[in-house]
Amino acid sequence: MNYLLVHEEITNRIARQVAGIESGTVMKNILYRLRKKGFIEIVPGRSRIDAKWRKV
Repeated sequence: MNYLLVHEEITNRIARQVAGIESGTVMKNILYRLRKKGFIEIVPGRSRIDAKWRKV
């Protein structure tokens, strides 16, 4: 979440680098949990493979 204070969007790859997580699936699950709690949303107009997330 600190990354999104400075940057408008984040990708799964960048989120993994910031969090030190190697698995894309693990990071995806974390991003979906953050979305469910209302902290972030997916940026519309992008494919699921090229998804970007932004703070709500």
